[in-house]
Amino acid sequence: MRAQPLLREVAQLASRARLELARPEPEPSHPEQPMEDLLGLTPREAEVLTLLARGHTNREIADALVISVKTTGHHVSHILHKLDVPTRADAAAIAHRIGATG
Repeated sequence: MRAQPLLREVAQLASRARLELARPEPEPSHPEQPMEDLLGLTPREAEVLTLLARGHTNREIADALVISVKTTGHHVSHILHKLDVPTRADAAAIAHRIGATG
């Protein structure tokens, strides 16, 4: 499992402590245009969509992002609305097409 939010936190902590990490953080798949810009999502919605596209349930997404299941449901609803799709599978297909599943 790729834990991008955790990796970002570790990188920030290492930077504040003036430590060099052994492994650099991986480059995003579309560095010139992040997924949130491509799809009009917030950064959190982009994280939720990435996990959704990997087949995670709302409970699994909530646990991974340390948010409530209800909040996850709201994010999923907003994603479906913004992408103008009726189902999670359709949203996941869009994420797969742009290579946002990691």
